[in-house]
Amino acid sequence: MKKKICIGIGIGFLTFLCACSNTVSVPESQNSETGNIETDKEEMGNTEAETAETETAADDTAVVIESILDMLGKTDEQAADMLGGGELNQTDDGILIGRLYEVELFGEQLQAGTLYDENGEISVVTMQLNEPDAEAYRIQLTDILGEPEKTDTQESESGSTATVWKEEKGSILLYQSYGLVSLEFQKLP
Repeated sequence: MKKKICIGIGIGFLTFLCACSNTVSVPESQNSETGNIETDKEEMGNTEAETAETETAADDTAVVIESILDMLGKTDEQAADMLGGGELNQTDDGILIGRLYEVELFGEQLQAGTLYDENGEISVVTMQLNEPDAEAYRIQLTDILGEPEKTDTQESESGSTATVWKEEKGSILLYQSYGLVSLEFQKLP
């Protein structure tokens, strides 16, 4: 009788240990959702990678925005090497209009153009964005810059909307009209 009790206690103890540990033997290729553990691990990894990629893109966008704001009020000589250098944009008779820069914002490759004022300083940096709807950009910019100073999301008669952020170094205008979305940085007066 003592043997049966000891065996029963031993079996009960082993059952308890197995239940407490997470070492349940499941075939490596099966899982309740997809039937493939490796696929589930990859999907989980992809989601984490996508989140990290999105965060990196937002961080990169914030850095580029800060760099563009730093360009405002600078001469061509002072700004020429900013944003990785730019290509001169001038008229056929040599009048300097500005520079064209290749930038990455919102995970998109874009071309930013500068315009100089009568003092030869950058007064505007503008670019056309890829998506036809400004809302996704508005959300990302609000995450980076905070709440805008002014938002006109109701379409005007021409079908345009605008959102404005004012920063210490300049203002930022997100503008949508006729399916085109642009971002403009302006030097404060």
